[in-house]
Amino acid sequence: MNKSKIDKKKLMIICIIFALFGLAADIIGFLGKDNLILKKNKSGEGQKIVHVKIDADGVVKNYDYDIKIRESLITAKQAAKFLKQAKKEISSQIFAKGDNVNHVTKKLQLKEKWADGMVAAEWYFDRYDVITPAGKPIFNKISKKGSKVNLHINLICGQYSDKTTLKMILYRKKLSKKENLIYELDSKIANNQINSQTQYFNLPQRIDGVEVKWKKKSKFYFVKILFFSFIVMILLKLSELEEMKNKEKMRQMQLRIDYSQIVSKFVILIGAGMSISSCLHRIAENAKNNNEELGNKEGYKQLIITSNEIKDGISDRIAIQKLAERVKIPEYRRFSRLLIQNMQKGSTSLAKSLEEEMYKSFEIRKNLAKKLGEEASTKLLGPMMIMFGIVMAVVIAPAIFTFHI
Repeated sequence: MNKSKIDKKKLMIICIIFALFGLAADIIGFLGKDNLILKKNKSGEGQKIVHVKIDADGVVKNYDYDIKIRESLITAKQAAKFLKQAKKEISSQIFAKGDNVNHVTKKLQLKEKWADGMVAAEWYFDRYDVITPAGKPIFNKISKKGSKVNLHINLICGQYSDKTTLKMILYRKKLSKKENLIYELDSKIANNQINSQTQYFNLPQRIDGVEVKWKKKSKFYFVKILFFSFIVMILLKLSELEEMKNKEKMRQMQLRIDYSQIVSKFVILIGAGMSISSCLHRIAENAKNNNEELGNKEGYKQLIITSNEIKDGISDRIAIQKLAERVKIPEYRRFSRLLIQNMQKGSTSLAKSLEEEMYKSFEIRKNLAKKLGEEASTKLLGPMMIMFGIVMAVVIAPAIFTFHI
């Protein structure tokens, strides 16, 4: 069991422990005394609704009831403090950079809340011909010498309020050619809509001697579809690569599982006096005859291919070498090396070497089985957690609904 597996298990155990602590805290809360004291929201947070159940000596039982809790009332001293803070913030923050009460050219920042949300503000201008309700100057209506405007402010803090007025002077902003063109376009289009007596109106074709051409903005459906198709193709390719990777992983796992069986059969047949090629043919023939049990296993498929190559005239040594190149797994390369060395040097210790390799292969298979078991148990943790939650909900829910709040 490697370190990452241990860490994952520890993490899952910690999560389960925290979940149990949370469940215990909920149960303790439900088993506690009747809650007769409720807390109001702070001033400015508004009212809140608390959902409760009522039992009243047999008159009602588990009756659903909503309590509307008003916000706390603010004192006059607190209100005066917040109103003063709001006025100070307004005088310094409603103007854009470079503007002040005596020179306004940009949009005003008319926020609804001030003093950390404790004060609400209502705004009123005495002239809407030179400024919009949102505080944006209308440049073509502003006098060249500036236009005076009064901003009336009603500040509300809880049950207290205060009114104040800011006197300011609006000036025309020095616009670039582009800004001036856009501004004039806005004005012309607005006038054309007002003057049109039908559902249609004309777009201006010239602004201050400059010709204006109009065309609808392209939605670029082709580009969007092409981009979407490209993304889908990438995802499909990634999915295909992931599938190939998983198939190769399963193939290598099956090869390792088959390896111990193949080596043990070689040990038996070599011990019975058969040659290496005869052993290959015998094991391959048995796999073909037991197609459902062995023929579909990857390790035996490779032996069948090697046996067919030898029958087609390829030398034993080359066929076994090609087996190692096809499989690309260290165990099979070691196995092929043992067989080829025996063919070349005629060693009499092949049976002993294969027997040692057999013990090693069974150890590898045992470790692989452990690993697969650990992976299976980790995958089962998710469904087990879901089942645990369902069981706890079924057991606890009836008890919770009978408790007092």
